[in-house]
Amino acid sequence: MGSAQHISQLFRKKLTQWENHKLQVKSDIHSGKFYRFKSGKRQSLISKLHRLTRRLNKLQWQMQLAALGGTLVALTPFDKVQAQELGPFIKKSRLENPLRTPLSGYAMKPTAIDLDNDGDYDIVSGNSDFLQVFKNVGDNTTPIFEDIGSLSDNYNYTPASLPHYKPAFADVDGDGDMDLAVATYNSGIIYYRNDGSSYTQLTGPSNPFNSISISTFPSISFIDYDGDTDFDLLVADTYSGGGRLQYFRNDGSSTFTPTAIPLPDISDGYFRRPVPIISDIDEDGFPDLTIGTRDDNIRFFEDTGGGFVEDVNPWNSANKTGNPFYGIDLNRDVSPEFVDLDGDGDLDLIAGYVQFFFQNVEAVAYFENKGDAVFERKVFLDNPFGGAATGADGVPYFVDVDEDGTLDALLGGKYGNTLTYYKNVGGVFQQELGPSSPFYNILAGLSYFTSAKPVYVDIDNDGDLDLILGDYNGNITFFLSDDDVLSKQVMDASNPFFDLGPPRNKDVYSGLYYSVHIVGNSNTAIDLVDIDNDGDLDLFSGNHEGTVDFYRNTGTATSPHFEKPLDPTENPLDKSHIPEFDNNFFDYSDTQPKFIDLDHDGDADLILGGHYYVNDSFYGDAIFYFENVGTPEAASFEMQTPALLPYTYRNPNPGLIDMDGDGDLDIFVGDDYGIFEFYLNENPAAVTTINTSVIEYQFNTGPVTVDATLTVADSDDDDIVSATVTIQNFQPGNEALSFTAQAPVTGDFDASTGVLTLTGSASVDIYQTILRTVAYSYTGPDPGARKGKTNRVKSLARSIVFRAFDSDLTSPVSATRSLNIIGTAVNQPPSLNSITLSTVIQGSASIDLAPLISDSEGNFDPTADGAITIIAQPQSGAVASISGSVLTVNYSGLSFSGNESLQIRACDLAGGCTDVIVNVSVIGEVVVYNGISPNGDEFNQFFNIENIEILGPENKVSIFNRWGDRIFEMDNYNNDDRRFEGLSDGGKELPSGVYFYKIEFTNGLPELQGYLTLKR
Repeated sequence: MGSAQHISQLFRKKLTQWENHKLQVKSDIHSGKFYRFKSGKRQSLISKLHRLTRRLNKLQWQMQLAALGGTLVALTPFDKVQAQELGPFIKKSRLENPLRTPLSGYAMKPTAIDLDNDGDYDIVSGNSDFLQVFKNVGDNTTPIFEDIGSLSDNYNYTPASLPHYKPAFADVDGDGDMDLAVATYNSGIIYYRNDGSSYTQLTGPSNPFNSISISTFPSISFIDYDGDTDFDLLVADTYSGGGRLQYFRNDGSSTFTPTAIPLPDISDGYFRRPVPIISDIDEDGFPDLTIGTRDDNIRFFEDTGGGFVEDVNPWNSANKTGNPFYGIDLNRDVSPEFVDLDGDGDLDLIAGYVQFFFQNVEAVAYFENKGDAVFERKVFLDNPFGGAATGADGVPYFVDVDEDGTLDALLGGKYGNTLTYYKNVGGVFQQELGPSSPFYNILAGLSYFTSAKPVYVDIDNDGDLDLILGDYNGNITFFLSDDDVLSKQVMDASNPFFDLGPPRNKDVYSGLYYSVHIVGNSNTAIDLVDIDNDGDLDLFSGNHEGTVDFYRNTGTATSPHFEKPLDPTENPLDKSHIPEFDNNFFDYSDTQPKFIDLDHDGDADLILGGHYYVNDSFYGDAIFYFENVGTPEAASFEMQTPALLPYTYRNPNPGLIDMDGDGDLDIFVGDDYGIFEFYLNENPAAVTTINTSVIEYQFNTGPVTVDATLTVADSDDDDIVSATVTIQNFQPGNEALSFTAQAPVTGDFDASTGVLTLTGSASVDIYQTILRTVAYSYTGPDPGARKGKTNRVKSLARSIVFRAFDSDLTSPVSATRSLNIIGTAVNQPPSLNSITLSTVIQGSASIDLAPLISDSEGNFDPTADGAITIIAQPQSGAVASISGSVLTVNYSGLSFSGNESLQIRACDLAGGCTDVIVNVSVIGEVVVYNGISPNGDEFNQFFNIENIEILGPENKVSIFNRWGDRIFEMDNYNNDDRRFEGLSDGGKELPSGVYFYKIEFTNGLPELQGYLTLKR
């Protein structure tokens, strides 16, 4: 990986290319031009977009990894006053390990039984010299097993020496619980009666199996073969160089008698060490016989009704013929057991066996029954007995292989598990096998390749990751990535590693060499880092001498070439610089180097796994930390004590990743056994405490200190390496944070994001002092008043979040203080709606305005001078006046009638004014509408005499027919409840016709007469 600056520059360049290409493709699609291209060109454009996207993701990951490399703070030298400690790193159990170790055991003889009566199967197995218990801590559909030790340690029974013998459980005495029997060569069948809370060994005549004679390598199983609801006994052993089967019938009283049944003859040598199981594997209703043997196969005998007949052909699941276990190769001493482990209703197969050399990746093999007796082997993490083991020489390397933003696991190993890839899916590692793995078959054809120590970096700075493998034999092999496809590179002059030594690993097909051998080196663990800050990657290699070799990149960032310096002192890890390498502290052990900037000073520090030796009473294996006390251009390393991880297995190889997502780095350690121990960084986080009261920040008052009494604490006294203060709901350009600096901490406020970042390793007290000075200021527009709500002023709500990160970068306990930006109070003028008055010709109208005027601040006084004024008189010449709060409009002496207006102004004590129009209606004459049609159509339903109720309310209206007879008369006619609706005084409906009306007034208005037409 190149320098952070170079990666950032390359990222910006690729980002520009991606944006331009994406815009062009989008434009072509919208315009329709894209669909006029030939299919090949369309595919090429889309492929280029995908390729640029992948490279951007890779570069983004590399930038994140570069940042991650700066997230640990180093152990300071032990003789300094304030020693900083990483961690503590706590070794987690198998069940808590995401790359869990496999259960251990040799030549296991497993038997399934629900020991704890929790509804799922546990496993009891013969092991080296005791019965081992694998407790199911999962459930009956998703089992996961934990080694809880021997049966005697967990259940009360008297143990015997039981090396590699298969236990058998059955209710032998018919009391409802499961008893235990174990067949042994020297002691016959040992029987333990289950007494409910303990097991009691019964001997002599009390042992129902006392009279049964057995030979070497015996195995027994219980089966109700005769269907009488009690358990009979099937015994197998090795006799006269071959196998032997015997059947003993239970007569119902726990007396077992040898009985002849049509068992197959297994006396030839291929059936040595037989382990028989009777079960209906093919689900045809008849019991089948399965026998595990010393050789690598599982023999299958089908009950044809007349005896057990062996079928040696491949399994046909449709016809259910053949051997379901055809092709299964488990080396030797196979001990099968059938049990429905996944709760799907069919029998799965588990089997103990003797593993191949350096292939101890599982204590028990597991084959899931996929239906119709089709068995699929589950390996590594998919096997509840297995784990992420490589058999030997485990090397953990974490990198985002699939470009999804999470780190996957690339595990190096030895022999059959040289390179395995586990995809990180939501924090769970899932192995990618076969062609789905980008590393599938990449070692094919190499004549001598027994291990792999991977490094996956962009060695040529082209935006994708290349693979470099060290190995157990001192070789380095280079795989170049071209558009995410890895290809091994011929070891010639064009190979950047060509000058490191003679070529190795000839391809059996082409005759070309693909590896280089570092002379005098073996077990080559490598890492690449820009140790001299010249923009390209240099090479370091651990070796078997207990030191670390150095090869400088004499090429460029894009065309690397590695050479060993002629002057050994150019190696910053040379013996002349590192006393521990010179005095054989690492005891000529294999060294495993990893580089990362732990102390945040801009240069690469060293984490080294190795075996150390001081004297015969002080030695072991550990992970060590070497601080780079030099500069990025001139590295100088000093080993710190105590060790980072002081107690590990042989040849530890570290890999770092934030596995639990808490911000700090956890450590996986591979070892000689090919397993990966997991150490969780349980560093206590830094805690910031703040005043929780809300700050009322008045607009235009300048900066305000967020909390001058804020506290920062770290329970294990780590230094603080950075802190952030964030304005939530930030408005760029309107808000800012400021602080008072104090060496060695520096800070910068990002005006685009609202985040103040402080950096620099310093004590808790220094950071606390600085954070107490953080001040907030707002320079944006006045939030203003919120209208319509008394004494409410509009405000802006903000939250200021403080986070302090200690030397492990563990996600801290943050503290938040709320802040309200209060706008300047703006006086709101009085409120007054439009007003309408009415009067008659030469009359007057008055209204009290005080009840009609409201003021949200309550500062309107209608009696104050100038509170209500007239700013525009009526146009007719009428006189409007204000007396107190009463408005009067006087039309005396004027002949005006009709509608007009005037304007008034209401002002509060703060000078806020509101202007309002007052509309006036002056009524001048009585208007008679001489038509009526009371037919229910809602029009002209009554005799309408407009304004009569205003101008002449004291009146008398009379109506006459054509003969002069008065038919209707009413005093005080008002067009409302006193009116003519076509009915006579007697309530009779009058016919259509012409009528005569007379209207008389008592107030001096002249009498009105005329004709009225009534039409129905």
